[in-house]
Amino acid sequence: MPVKMDLISNKGVLNMLRKIASWMVPLIGILGISYLMLGHYLPTHQPSTTVQADRQSLQGFHRMQR
Repeated sequence: MPVKMDLISNKGVLNMLRKIASWMVPLIGILGISYLMLGHYLPTHQPSTTVQADRQSLQGFHRMQR
């Protein structure tokens, strides 16, 4: 009986990990793209204006997704 309980709890943990991963992967992807864009624009523009523009583009991206 204890072994079966362990298997059930492990399945629950795996399901939770899958849900977390399904949320984290696109989030990390968006963060990575925005970080790459920031790194690309940093040498030519001031950091403050780049961050503001990046926030605006991210807000527009979220609006498109909905």
